[in-house]
Amino acid sequence: MKRLLRLPEVIAMTGLSRSEIYRLEAIQKFPKRVPLSERTTAWASDEVERWVEAKIASREEAAKERAGVGCRLSAARSPNRIAA
Repeated sequence: MKRLLRLPEVIAMTGLSRSEIYRLEAIQKFPKRVPLSERTTAWASDEVERWVEAKIASREEAAKERAGVGCRLSAARSPNRIAA
């Protein structure tokens, strides 16, 4: 079920500060707010959850890439070593 989250909930879900949420939203790297009234906004819970999941996935992908680079470097160095 979709819910609308107010700022304190978004901060708790993401660990970001208020200003960082607004900055990321302005550069289109965070979900946009939904206007509820003239002075009230919220975020769609499913959009914020997807953003969090994408951050976790990118972390895991980066770890896989780093591990692959390390293995390739080790393999490339091993055959060229000359025992003293």
